[in-house]
Amino acid sequence: MDKGIDGHRVHIRSEPVIEVLSVSLCNLNQNDCTLNASNKDAWEIYGTVYVHDGMDHMGIGSNRIVFFHREEDVDDPEIIPLVGGALSLTGPDSVMSMVKPVIGIHLSDKLTGETLIFNYVPLLKTTDTAGQHHQLEQFHKITVPGTACSAEVEYLGLTFGVYAHVKVQLAKQQVVRSVSYEEDEEDEEYLDIYGTISAAYNLYYSENKVDCINLFEIKEDSDKSEKVRIRFPVTEITLSRSVVAVPAYSLLTIQMKLWDRAKNELIVEGSYDFETCNYPTNMIIFGQNCIDAKVTIHWREPFRLDEPLIKQHEFDPQESLSILPNSPSIPVFPVAEVFFVFIGRQNEEQLNLYGMVNFCSTYGVFNLFKRDKTDPVILSPGCNLLPLKGPGDALIPGDSFYVSVDLEDVEGRVSIKGLAHSSVGIDKHLSFWHDCLLCSVIRSVQEHSFAAIHYTVFSHALKATLKIRFLFNGEHSTQACCKIYGNLVVSYGEYGYETPYEKLYHWIVPCLLIIV
Repeated sequence: MDKGIDGHRVHIRSEPVIEVLSVSLCNLNQNDCTLNASNKDAWEIYGTVYVHDGMDHMGIGSNRIVFFHREEDVDDPEIIPLVGGALSLTGPDSVMSMVKPVIGIHLSDKLTGETLIFNYVPLLKTTDTAGQHHQLEQFHKITVPGTACSAEVEYLGLTFGVYAHVKVQLAKQQVVRSVSYEEDEEDEEYLDIYGTISAAYNLYYSENKVDCINLFEIKEDSDKSEKVRIRFPVTEITLSRSVVAVPAYSLLTIQMKLWDRAKNELIVEGSYDFETCNYPTNMIIFGQNCIDAKVTIHWREPFRLDEPLIKQHEFDPQESLSILPNSPSIPVFPVAEVFFVFIGRQNEEQLNLYGMVNFCSTYGVFNLFKRDKTDPVILSPGCNLLPLKGPGDALIPGDSFYVSVDLEDVEGRVSIKGLAHSSVGIDKHLSFWHDCLLCSVIRSVQEHSFAAIHYTVFSHALKATLKIRFLFNGEHSTQACCKIYGNLVVSYGEYGYETPYEKLYHWIVPCLLIIV
């Protein structure tokens, strides 16, 4: 189990993501007698299926992620019966942008040269249809129309998701052998393997489940061949897909069963549960005949922080802003803002939470939430937002910062303890961190609940002091007596209001009005 400072669980930065589960073709002319007259019972498919950022131009650019690709004069076509069938997806192999995802399907039949589908359809994230009782996991099916056939796309939307980049290597153990044995048998350096490698995870908030996602599959009687070097330097197993979208609050299980084709012997069988975190993790799955499998998981940052084309540049944290001509300059600097702490749990039972939430940087410790066991906050079923108070001053992030969470339920049903760290250098070198709506997830000890911290770092912030006066009959009075209750809500205009989810969860309550 990965732990952070003081035994706290480490966090994972997450974002709303989409996992394409399947693409199936459906014949639009099954009752047409001309199909039988053509003496063919299947399509020979070539073409491309991909997802691209809707802000990009028709999928051309760094944000174009391919799930299926076969060239007419290079690759063997995918054989799909005329009655319909699923394509063999072979991606993704890199992180997708989730700003406005669109799926593009361009497929043709090699036998007739006919274009079957040439179309684009937008994909819905969970945040696009957010309600007050937000559904964190949403399964969707959409139809992409074509001429001779249509494509049914099944995909999963995750509110708190993270991409895992999977790498698998086989290696021969170094063992001490006798000289006579070494002379009699030269150790093999390469293996021709077949078998399966798959990934799986748990969905806590949906009745539907995701079956194992195949990362590698070669059958014993297949013509395919996968040769890997098992002596240093070892080579990676060529996975059909290497990037998997995972719920940030779930474990990722990698399981495998691999054989040596030459000897028809089982060499590795086993699985391991990886915990989500913000740094690479690896584990050895011990095999037979002194051959082991090394699995490495690179947990990728959210797209806006992971983009390889982002240009890092120096940022002066002490700049000046002049609002009007000839007016005095006002100092501006990066300031962090913690919007909400979202408490997720599997059965939405009532919680009585106590503990602390603090913001910590080189400028000090600022308390955002504090309750003791005798005065807990009650989160009734369907209520997920922890009420934060304060701070009384601006949250200056400095070179780096972290948010510490230490929450427990009075009845012991939930225990969430963890630290959400920023990267180092956000005040100078990591300007792409600024003005992004960020979310860090900390899993609970019980594994069926979590805390999601919604926050941002404003690049150029001004400190505003809010004062409120109540007028009675148009005049200020010290004698009037009344009871006022409710919330005072502050938002930032159009900032962070791209989706209904952001409108729900990216604003702050600076004070609770209970004035007598």
